[in-house]
Amino acid sequence: MNQHLEREADPVRRVLLALAAMTPLLAQAGPAWAQEAAPPGHVDDFDFLAGRWRMRHHRLVGRLVGSTTWQDFDGQLSMQQLMGGQANVDDCVFELPAGTYRGMAVRVFDPQRRAWSIYWIDSRINRVDPPMVGGFAGGKGTFYGEDQQDGRPVRVRFLWFVDSPDRLRWEQAMSADGGVTWETNWTQRLERTA
Repeated sequence: MNQHLEREADPVRRVLLALAAMTPLLAQAGPAWAQEAAPPGHVDDFDFLAGRWRMRHHRLVGRLVGSTTWQDFDGQLSMQQLMGGQANVDDCVFELPAGTYRGMAVRVFDPQRRAWSIYWIDSRINRVDPPMVGGFAGGKGTFYGEDQQDGRPVRVRFLWFVDSPDRLRWEQAMSADGGVTWETNWTQRLERTA
């Protein structure tokens, strides 16, 4: 295979490897409280995200430690729908001041549970994060999950805001007290590119 074809196959290879690694996780629905707290999903919830986007990130440097120092950087996102819209994949590039890295979100819709599960894969650590579960209501997506931050269990919340067909917002928050209080630690503004 020539180098050009190998480069073109890289995104497909990454998706296939990630899906193979996730097979045991796809059966996991996430915590029961997450499904109760989020709105029911619909198969077309993420149709708005298909295509290419420019991202502007605003990220808290330290999470759940009382930090007030924020870091701003750019990035790109490209989303492709799969399986007739029941799944989709983001290929993301993050242009941090310390260096560029990639990440990938894989989303799968379960029509019986009426819920989307979002799995995140970070190229720096090559593991699949626990799923975020939820759906959309009125142009706002709400997703919950459980993870760890510096070795301690936390609840995580993603919010999506569809401001227009070409402008979106996303934010991530964490809670160390079971969801009583939340710290927003990462926001993104997305603008569609040609």
